[in-house]
Amino acid sequence: MITSQMDFYQVLRPLLFSLPPDMAHDVSQWAFRRRLWARLSFEGKAELPLDTTLAGTDLSNPFGLAAGFDKNGDITAAVTSLGFGFTVVGSVRAAPHPGNPRPWFVRRTRADGLVNSMGLPSRGAAHVKGQLEPLSLKVPLMVSVTGETTDDFLRVCHELKGVTTHWEMNLSCPNTSTGRTFEEDLESFRELLNGLRSHPQHLFLKLTPYETERGRERTLEMASLAVRRGFKNFTLCNTLAVEDDRLGIGRGGLSGRPLFPLALKALRDFNQELGDEISVIGVGGIITGSQAFEMLNAGAKAVELLTALILRGPFVVEKLIRELESTMKAKDFSSVRELIGHSI
Repeated sequence: MITSQMDFYQVLRPLLFSLPPDMAHDVSQWAFRRRLWARLSFEGKAELPLDTTLAGTDLSNPFGLAAGFDKNGDITAAVTSLGFGFTVVGSVRAAPHPGNPRPWFVRRTRADGLVNSMGLPSRGAAHVKGQLEPLSLKVPLMVSVTGETTDDFLRVCHELKGVTTHWEMNLSCPNTSTGRTFEEDLESFRELLNGLRSHPQHLFLKLTPYETERGRERTLEMASLAVRRGFKNFTLCNTLAVEDDRLGIGRGGLSGRPLFPLALKALRDFNQELGDEISVIGVGGIITGSQAFEMLNAGAKAVELLTALILRGPFVVEKLIRELESTMKAKDFSSVRELIGHSI
């Protein structure tokens, strides 16, 4: 059955990639809304124990769907049938927002990369609540929250309090209409932390990758401030700001394989500077199981992916599980719990 699934996407991928990226995205969303992949879902089990714990929540495996694909909870039931250990919905805004002008996407196929300038479109927290409330999911659900002000974030958390207890604060997306983020204004960051102080246990702060020593110092300064105020969970990293004239606003966020070394370095820096009291989700350029192995070995409690779903198809988790298991066996690890943080 695995072979038939892989062969199926090998046929479908050239067709999808022959379409303009925005159209291919819309087609994939249409397919997930109609749960076309559900009848092909894989029912097999991992050979090794891949379960782990993230912020006190047990996961069947360490792979999560990153924010950005299931933006409004419209396809949550469909994506959770594909083997993910957890899933992230959003980013969700307090009120509806159309996002940036199209085109939204540019492929960097040779580099296994993708640039997006969606601008955080959202149907708003009320719509997302209506989509998620009726669901009975088999995997933990996290909601990614975004906005321009502290009040925006708090309004989303208040609206969706009944549908999830796990939050990811998107503080660093480069695709806002202004291009500015909370990371560029420490005073606004402090204000946001004060507003969120009532529930830091299951709350992750999503920060940007950095390419310079100054960027490293700035990001670690923010993280240290958060830790001192009781926030010890982070998602590393967001997309990397780049310019591209083919996009509707001429700039966007780079994801995919080029991001992996930056995300891995940030993870190692955080563990070195902040110690073992923090909990990190590794995200950025994880395309293969061996890359997931590196992230977990470097201390990530779990990993998220999105571009890999686009590049490798809807059964990517099953492929990643087999590849992770193969790497673990070759390196003499018998479980994910044994693997996590082994190289620290």
